[in-house]
Amino acid sequence: MIATLTELAAFLRVEAFTAGPEEDAATLALELAEGTVKAELAQAIDRVTDDELTLDGSGGYALLLPELPVIDVTGVAVRETIEDAFSVLTADSDYVVELGIDGRRGVIRRVGTRWPADGGSIVVTYSHGYDTAGDGYGGSPTPAGLKAVVLRLAARGYANPLQLTQETVGRWSGTYSTAGGIVTAADRMALDPWRPGRRS
Repeated sequence: MIATLTELAAFLRVEAFTAGPEEDAATLALELAEGTVKAELAQAIDRVTDDELTLDGSGGYALLLPELPVIDVTGVAVRETIEDAFSVLTADSDYVVELGIDGRRGVIRRVGTRWPADGGSIVVTYSHGYDTAGDGYGGSPTPAGLKAVVLRLAARGYANPLQLTQETVGRWSGTYSTAGGIVTAADRMALDPWRPGRRS
């Protein structure tokens, strides 16, 4: 988990969640908030080691890796056409990797030629994501800004799971939010540094 129950309790300024329905609701709010952030960023976020990704060739010189942050690239193989066999490329002579600040870029540039196109394929083996259970990228924790968005979403989901914006009790009347659920424009802006394709 990007954030813990203890952190959510501190964020909400409560001592702890009572075991049972209260704790279950808080856990679910955290899980849903994390899932929302991952969907918003189209990122796994959690650390994945030696993930193998097959991409169609673009015909260009640069190849963008979809999952960030990129920890390292351990292998690249290319098939120029669908009839060809894969050939393993050599780092620094066949391609160079650009990671940007804290791995938030993830670009593989071909040296001396282009990536294949029209039926060609590229297989990249790379490690990516934050170690949310312990150290984050390069020994530093999961970014505070990312954790803050998860905690804000979880707090709103826990305190107001139905997204009521107005309530009347006598002869019941309720108004529910239709403005993008619990993710606000400020949340989306706060997530911008971790979006794929952002230059860093």
